[in-house]
Amino acid sequence: MQHSNSIYKLTALWAFAECSLGGLMHLFKIPFTGFFVGGFAVVIIGLIAHFSNQNFKTILQSTILVILVKAAVSPQSPPPAYFAVLFQGFFGAIIFGGLGFNKISACLFGTVAMIESSLQMIISKTIFYGMSFWKAIDLLFKNILKDFGLDSNISFSFWLILSYVLLYAIWGLLLGIWSAKLPNKLSNKWTIISKEISSINLETLPEGKRTFKTFKWLGVIFTLVFIITILWLNGEKKWDAVFIVFRTLAVIGLLYFVVAPFIKQLIKKYSAKRQNQINDIVNDLPQIKQTAQLAFALAGKNKKGISKYLEFVWILITLTLYHEA
Repeated sequence: MQHSNSIYKLTALWAFAECSLGGLMHLFKIPFTGFFVGGFAVVIIGLIAHFSNQNFKTILQSTILVILVKAAVSPQSPPPAYFAVLFQGFFGAIIFGGLGFNKISACLFGTVAMIESSLQMIISKTIFYGMSFWKAIDLLFKNILKDFGLDSNISFSFWLILSYVLLYAIWGLLLGIWSAKLPNKLSNKWTIISKEISSINLETLPEGKRTFKTFKWLGVIFTLVFIITILWLNGEKKWDAVFIVFRTLAVIGLLYFVVAPFIKQLIKKYSAKRQNQINDIVNDLPQIKQTAQLAFALAGKNKKGISKYLEFVWILITLTLYHEA
């Protein structure tokens, strides 16, 4: 297997994950989509490092290409989504370029990358809603304790954030351990699943409705209502609630009408130089989706529950590298 071809396939698979895998996982009813899509990127970056002999430039080129494809296929993606990809790829290039691809570097990369993913959500919540968001959570928890006759000055939001970050850190560490072992097991996995492919009779999965934007804005409205309600019930001034609403609207306006256009112009500038590579990957996305359907069907033959999803990722990567449709 040519390594350059493997790197292209892995880059295309990473781009598919960023553009389409979230929607596909929704169709498969896989929970915690963002949690797993971010983890999937960690594994793919590790494999790109392995097949490129830990070449800093190659990992970075794959990262840029994924961002450009993401912008072409999913132009509605918010600016933080591009930053997340850029951070993962750039940090992966530094870690693997400097330490090589091994268990230590894979664990370090996985842990830090997933911590960054968790912090990005926390920071975005704070930027959108201010500290009022965390204050409302603390007040809600305090009121619940009072209902049980308890009184506590513990900051529930602090422990919530800490638990959330630790969960992602542990997940990143486990991904690092698993991904470090993956390259040596792929060929054996292909030997096993290649015999089962002919027995799979795939039914076409429905495309599903793209309700992403609707749910996103419903989430913003629900969060604002939650903050305002809790603050009002705890005697906060009504003008504080008005400020929160206008603050959130101002941040959204700045993000989508100033930052987003700037990023899109920057991406457009780089896209012109790589248009052929972008077109190649975009044209391959439907085939990768079929491969994902095949992988999910194969994973369901012998695995159930959570192990089925781990098997799905393993088979998907194996099929991407070895299977010629």
